[in-house]
Amino acid sequence: MTEELNEETLTQLVVEMRFESQRANRPWTPDEDLLLAARIGEGIPFSRIAAALGRTANACIGHANRLGIVHPNQLKSRKFDTMQIPEFPPEPPRKTPVDEVAPGAQFKPLDELNPHAECHYPHGDSPFLFCAAPRERGSYCKFHYKLTHTPLRK
Repeated sequence: MTEELNEETLTQLVVEMRFESQRANRPWTPDEDLLLAARIGEGIPFSRIAAALGRTANACIGHANRLGIVHPNQLKSRKFDTMQIPEFPPEPPRKTPVDEVAPGAQFKPLDELNPHAECHYPHGDSPFLFCAAPRERGSYCKFHYKLTHTPLRK
């Protein structure tokens, strides 16, 4: 753009931008849906379809996806349709330290827990119960303290 930006050209740019923004986000008409489907069926690229409809290529792609229309070029590039996925045997469930019960655990609800003497490690989903074993360090018993804290590396 070699021309000088004066007030007239700036006004024209603003008018054009307003016109473009008015065309954005407008609903698709049934005629546009038919034209989109027909052009996709012909294998015309989305950029050319978008130019004909006065929309962006991404808007046309998104609308075609929502309508369930697949472009012929997309069918050729989908290699995963012919791939065979190997079947693996299911892994047996592993026992984790969380599944193990701490020695001396009594499992109490929070309102029955002694806040200064019993472990606050939660067990279960609903209702929440807490370990309630005698506390040794912090808020947990020795078993749950080891489970939740990693030693510092030297």
